[in-house]
Amino acid sequence: MAYDIGRLVDASEHIDAVTGWLLDEWPDPTVSLQARRARLLDSRDCPPALVAVSAGAPRGVVGFARFRRDGDEHESLFIDVLYVHPRARGQGLGSALLDASVVAAAFLERRLFVHTAIAPWYRRRGWTLVQAPTADTQFVLERSLAGI
Repeated sequence: MAYDIGRLVDASEHIDAVTGWLLDEWPDPTVSLQARRARLLDSRDCPPALVAVSAGAPRGVVGFARFRRDGDEHESLFIDVLYVHPRARGQGLGSALLDASVVAAAFLERRLFVHTAIAPWYRRRGWTLVQAPTADTQFVLERSLAGI
């Protein structure tokens, strides 16, 4: 599958579709479509969200946010969402979006973090485990951005 990865704000015709995916995948009755959309598009102190498009349709998205890690004084940059549409999975698009996120983040930070339930997938792509899950958390992994 041939696809282009670019800034979501530059592909505004796909924003509502991508936002709908995220609400379907991670439902939260306290989060409206507008709130999720704003979170994707709010790139203050973060790289802009990226969207993968193929044949005029969105196929995947990666977005960023800042969170404070336990014990840290300042917020760190995290991948907030990485989603590939089910029809586009298994074709390397998730890895391509992850690679693009690392390049985008390297302009701002030395390290990029992710909270995830699928740590092995990230570890196979060069990420390092920082925190194993407890009863109410997910894995936290990091990627050094030095030399990117």
